[in-house]
Amino acid sequence: MSKRIGWPEGWGNRSPAARRIMAAADEPFFPKGATAATVREITPVCALTPGALYDHFSSKDDLLFQLVMGRHLLLAAALDVVEDRYVEMTLRMAGAR
Repeated sequence: MSKRIGWPEGWGNRSPAARRIMAAADEPFFPKGATAATVREITPVCALTPGALYDHFSSKDDLLFQLVMGRHLLLAAALDVVEDRYVEMTLRMAGAR
């Protein structure tokens, strides 16, 4: 039985605008770094004003935290799947002896 890897509980419940903001933030945050990236660089990509970003996130740091936490939880879910498959394979191999 395999698990499906996806966004953790609650992340999928975000508004379409919040999801656009999170997707758009990748572009300036990761190549430039969070300190150098600005809200004004993020908002044109997602077709919002800087003020609208703050309707969905309390600050640029909050947005970065949500991005990093989301990726962390996705990675943790993927590692759980790998571990489950490893255990299944090991048990099958042990039973084959």
